[in-house]
Amino acid sequence: PLLDQFIRRLKDRGEQVDITIRREDVEDGFKCWAELTSTSPSGRHLSLYKCLLAPDPDDPEKDDEGNPIDNKSRQIMQVYADMIQIAIKHGMPLERWQFIANAMLEKIPGCPWLHKLRVIHIVEADYNLMLRVILARGLMWHCEDNKWLGDSQLGSRKGRSAKMHLLQTEATNDAVRRSRTDIGVMDNDAKACYDRIIPGLINLVYRSLGIPVEFVKCYGKALKNMKYHIKTKLGTSEVHYQDSDETPVFGVGQG
Repeated sequence: PLLDQFIRRLKDRGEQVDITIRREDVEDGFKCWAELTSTSPSGRHLSLYKCLLAPDPDDPEKDDEGNPIDNKSRQIMQVYADMIQIAIKHGMPLERWQFIANAMLEKIPGCPWLHKLRVIHIVEADYNLMLRVILARGLMWHCEDNKWLGDSQLGSRKGRSAKMHLLQTEATNDAVRRSRTDIGVMDNDAKACYDRIIPGLINLVYRSLGIPVEFVKCYGKALKNMKYHIKTKLGTSEVHYQDSDETPVFGVGQG
């Protein structure tokens, strides 16, 4: 039944999510990104991208407000956009996208227990930018437009916050107490949920929601071929672990 439902959803999904990466997407993405964010194990730190965005004050060409326009900077950003777009079009992720540095954060400071460590994946900045543009923005907007998200789902949605959830909970509890109505509440914390997502399954879900097959192929191959290295204050490990039929690696990355 689930497979039949998925196939029917594919046929009736209508308009697909736009997976075009434009120069403006790259520029806006790097401009609003906090420079202190840990990213890019290859060494292409956000500072590099922000320097490339800085206009040349000696550029003779000005915009409507009299600010200099750095054509070279725009050309470089266009190259980055084209590079990402080519990788998506052919379903072939870049090789450096497949190098992941894993950092372990203590959920309880001073207690490095294995079951109390949060795994953070440090990925390439342009790969992360691609996911933000297509999934975090394009897909979410697509789901909002089609009203596919329930009212009780607040995470990762624009205009909704943890404070709103707290207010709804308090209002519900207050109404229950005043009306003396019986109620049952279950708070289910999905432990290590990002680390347990099955890549093949999530890509089927993306397809059912209107993500074109080109992006799914690129994304799936990137997750399949990723090489995970451990990063500590002593450095990054030379050896790595990787997904295989004998030892499958689940999860789509967190952080």
